[in-house]
Amino acid sequence: MAYSIDLKGRVALVTGAGRGIGATIAATMAAAGARTVVNYNRSPDAAHAVTAAIQAAGGEAVALAADVTDRAQVERMKAEVETRWGPVEILINNALDQKPWKDFEEYDWEAYRCQIDGSLKAVCNTGWAFIPGMKARRWGRIVNISTVCFIENMPGQSAYNAGKGALYSWSRTVCREVAPHNITINQIAPGWMRTETVDPDSKRVQDYAAGVPMKRQGDAQEIANTALYFASDLAGFVTGAYVLVCGGLFLW
Repeated sequence: MAYSIDLKGRVALVTGAGRGIGATIAATMAAAGARTVVNYNRSPDAAHAVTAAIQAAGGEAVALAADVTDRAQVERMKAEVETRWGPVEILINNALDQKPWKDFEEYDWEAYRCQIDGSLKAVCNTGWAFIPGMKARRWGRIVNISTVCFIENMPGQSAYNAGKGALYSWSRTVCREVAPHNITINQIAPGWMRTETVDPDSKRVQDYAAGVPMKRQGDAQEIANTALYFASDLAGFVTGAYVLVCGGLFLW
C-alpha cells in the first residue's frame, strides 16, 4: 500500500522560518498543500524570499512578523492568520535566539532568561493562542524543535540546555492534557544539520560527519520530513515523542 501526505486545507504556522531549518520546514509544509505562515522576527527580507519561493513552486504562503516571546505580538499574528485563512491547525515551534555558549560562571541571569524565554515562553505564548482553537475543532498538531544538546550536555551549553530542558518537560506534560482533544505534541531533536550557513567542506564539519555512525552530516530537509510526518494523519496516534534526527550519533 502506498502512502502520501496531503495537508491540503490545513493552515500551518512555522515560527522562525526566515532561514535554516525553519525555512525548509515551511517549504515542506506548503509543498504538501498546507497554507503556510512563515513567521519571522528580525529577518523580513529572508522571510519574504522564503514566501516568494513557496509561491513560485505553486504553494500558498505569507510572511508575518512576530516576536513569539511577546504574547501580544503572537495574538496579533493569530488575528492576521485567521482573517486571511482561518485557524492554525499545525504549529511548528522552531524559533530561538541562540546565544554563544560559555562556561556557567561567564553567564549572567539575563542569558539564561533569554534562552528560557525562547524555548519555553515562546511555546506557552503560541500554545495559549492556538490550542483553544485546536480543541474546539478536535484536531491539532504541535511540533517542537529541540536539540541533541539536551542529552549531550557538553560544557558551555548550560543556558541553552536549561531552555531546551524546559521545552522537553512542557511537551511531555501538555501532550497528555490535550490528547483527549485529538491534539498531538511531539519533539524533534536535530544534530548539527547542514543549512545555508554551514560550509560542508570545512574541517570541523568533516570531523563531525566522521563521528556520526551514518558517516555524514544531515540536512535541514531531514528535519522537515520528520516534521511533516508529525503534522500528518500518519502520526495521529503518536504524541509525547522525542525523536533524535542525528544519524545515530546519540541514542535516547
